[in-house]
Amino acid sequence: MEPRTLQVRIMAGTVDIGAKIAGRELEGRIVDNGGEKADELHFSISNYDGQLAKPAKGAELTVSLGYVETGGPILMGKFIVETVEKIGPVATFMVTAHAADFKKALKARQTRSFANVTFGDIINKIAGEAGLAALCDPELAAKPIDHIAQTEESAMHFLTRLGRHFDAICKPANGKLIAVPRGAGTNGTGAAIAPFIVTPNDLTTFRFCDRDRPAHGKVTAHYYDHDQAKRVPVSAGDGDAPAFLHHDLHPSKDDAQRAADNHSNGFARKGKSFTGTMFGRPELKAGGVLITQGFSDDDDAEWIFLKAEHVFGSGLTTQIEGQPKKAGAASGTGAKGSAGAGAATTNLSAGTITLGSNVA
Repeated sequence: MEPRTLQVRIMAGTVDIGAKIAGRELEGRIVDNGGEKADELHFSISNYDGQLAKPAKGAELTVSLGYVETGGPILMGKFIVETVEKIGPVATFMVTAHAADFKKALKARQTRSFANVTFGDIINKIAGEAGLAALCDPELAAKPIDHIAQTEESAMHFLTRLGRHFDAICKPANGKLIAVPRGAGTNGTGAAIAPFIVTPNDLTTFRFCDRDRPAHGKVTAHYYDHDQAKRVPVSAGDGDAPAFLHHDLHPSKDDAQRAADNHSNGFARKGKSFTGTMFGRPELKAGGVLITQGFSDDDDAEWIFLKAEHVFGSGLTTQIEGQPKKAGAASGTGAKGSAGAGAATTNLSAGTITLGSNVA
């Protein structure tokens, strides 16, 4: 691969501050988190001459990363500044920010209940209240819910609990409230995400971890049987690992069984993990699909990104963490990892970065 020139673009509100920070030492990382955790931005910038204004808490920063040779920076996200530190003796600003889509409307606590609705109904309502567009996997959206209560908890906490019950991820991102099945490798429309293929030659470091057994074996959940006027247990999974008790009391047997099955499947996926570091690939996002090839043993498989961390400065590296793709999920590959019908794959290749000014 030809050498590539890194570009970092930072907007403060609607103002491109590239000219103000050009030539200064700039180092940082963007953490694209899977699950419900907010994406993160951490960076430091030199203010050796005192000409930079101290970043304001609450300011919105839009960050893009990329290469001149591949069309320039791509959007990594919008972030709200939460903490600012100034460190000496040569003044350096240390800034921490989190995804701008985690709005106050999602953090406010309230109490209410939902009855005889679908999963999609709840996503649409909460998205509308937060000023976000709803994007929910169609199969997930159709799931019926007899009754569920939001009790003195934030909408984000409630969505997290709702998602875990249905083995799904509910997360605001890029102006949308997105709900997708956990570990399935699909987007909000239900379509399979095109996977990336990675080989040992594409990575500077990698690590596969197989655990002897999951953290929990049998999972038990309860529902209330009105005819018998008592709590009735249902279970999923087995093995010698410690049992797990789901504390919620569910309104129906199907609801309780779903909760037990989803928790059991989640524990099973945590039995194997993959981490790797590679030449910077800013397009890799949490929730994406990775195919490992050429690692032998049983490590050639499909994975879901749990986290993608992009570290930038004089160069760019990407660190990824993954868990096995959910069993039975739509696959983007055919035999031996070749692209399946309707899906495209991208091979990752090692490369080098041209050093110099890294501010667009």
